[in-house]
Amino acid sequence: MAQGSERRVQQEMQRIRGALLRMDEGTYGECLNCEEPIGAGRLRADLRFCSAWSAPAARPAKPMVSYM
Repeated sequence: MAQGSERRVQQEMQRIRGALLRMDEGTYGECLNCEEPIGAGRLRADLRFCSAWSAPAARPAKPMVSYM
């Protein structure tokens, strides 16, 4: 149980580091797949894709982009 919690914390930290890196690069707020702007209502550190790529039917089995 503690290992699962530790893993979730590590994953969240990885998402935060990725968001900070994208902010530094000036790409925060762009979809990682198509580079379209992510709407303000969706723009949070854990949302890295626009609404089109976030729809279950649009998602590939594995993410096309691995970005921290």
